[in-house]
Amino acid sequence: MACLRRRRWPLSRSGDDLTLLQDVAPERLRGRVMAIYSIVYTLVGGASVGLVGVMSDTLALGPRTLLYAIVIARVPSMVLGGLLLRLAERSLGKMVDEIRAAEAS
Repeated sequence: MACLRRRRWPLSRSGDDLTLLQDVAPERLRGRVMAIYSIVYTLVGGASVGLVGVMSDTLALGPRTLLYAIVIARVPSMVLGGLLLRLAERSLGKMVDEIRAAEAS
């Protein structure tokens, strides 16, 4: 039976990100937040596969070309994601505080 269990890969979506989004988002905005997240996740995930493939074919540096293409595609996206999260942190916190204050009164 153990072989039939679904294996959780460390780089796959585990659901923690979705739970965090639902916890942070105010009740009246949860649907919009999840919709935007799903659209962005799907578009970026689909485009990244093609981008890595094109870079791998273009670089042609030997047996590790695919590895280099993945790193070249991943590092800038991680930096950009971190910067965007940092920029959104203050405005998101302010919005959440305003909504919680309105709900409390």
